[in-house]
Amino acid sequence: MTRSTALTALLALSSIAAVHGFAPSRTQLPLQALPVSKAFIDTQSQPSRLNMADVVTEAEAPALNLPKPAMMDEGIFKFNKILIDSVYNIICFFYPVTGEKRDFARFYVLETVARVPYFAYLSVMHLRETFGERGLGESMRTHYAEADNELHHLLIMESLGGNENGIDRTLAQTMAFFYYWYVTVLYFFNEPAAYHLSELIEDHAFDTYDGFLTEYKEKLEGMPVPAIATKYYVEDNPY
Repeated sequence: MTRSTALTALLALSSIAAVHGFAPSRTQLPLQALPVSKAFIDTQSQPSRLNMADVVTEAEAPALNLPKPAMMDEGIFKFNKILIDSVYNIICFFYPVTGEKRDFARFYVLETVARVPYFAYLSVMHLRETFGERGLGESMRTHYAEADNELHHLLIMESLGGNENGIDRTLAQTMAFFYYWYVTVLYFFNEPAAYHLSELIEDHAFDTYDGFLTEYKEKLEGMPVPAIATKYYVEDNPY
């Protein structure tokens, strides 16, 4: 790393969030496994994120020799969006971005919640394996790698002081606890809907980090990169 700045570390977080336009990761799951619904394909709300050429519709799948994409009930889609937007709005209310150290508490809370779905996915997959289902290894490795990636996002925010306040830790952990059980049950019965939750969270994460980097770039350039960020993104370099 030629220039040690906190900006570099946060840019890495923002770039990781940016590739999560479809959950859990467009680069790691086959396109036909991604959830699709009429409500999901909304070019008005996400014109810069969604490349319509990348979307496989139910009608197109047979011609491409692919399984039909998993369809999501529009009611579940709307409920997921209300749920995640509500959680995000609570975080925004208690943690407005000000350019001060308290911003890292906001990011700590966000990262604590954002990593929960991967635990839920793995819990359900382990249960299915216990009862004899096989062929889950690749998906489990993918979700474990994603959980590890999210862990390092969280460790970076902790190293920047985001978890210093006990109230912040209690709020983040309480939200994560209840969210975990919701995602676990949802994933057991409806995998596309559970993946959609991750897509929504990563979308908010992208907006948060992108705006923060734009607004406070100069200030961040004067801060040292946390050692955990250097080790993970430079020395270990999992990508």
